[in-house]
Amino acid sequence: MADSQVDYSTFAPSPQQLHITYLYQAAALALLVYNWVLTSHDEIKHIWTGKRRMTSTLLFLGVRYFPLLSSIITVAASGLPQSNKRCIPRTCN
Repeated sequence: MADSQVDYSTFAPSPQQLHITYLYQAAALALLVYNWVLTSHDEIKHIWTGKRRMTSTLLFLGVRYFPLLSSIITVAASGLPQSNKRCIPRTCN
């Protein structure tokens, strides 16, 4: 059986691909914040000043704020400096 060597460097994204991904993430965050601003008056009206329903309130807040928080963390982490080093699995003989 012949040893087949795989060039794992072809699987690593290029700096341009990483930058494009960062821009898409930032655009998605901008749309999410825009939606959040447009619907915040409905949230105040129905959730914060309305009748308290524990289950629906918790579900709403989780669905509303978790994507916003995770998008902020993702964009912030994507903007951090990247290392030149790549993790390439060891080849077994």
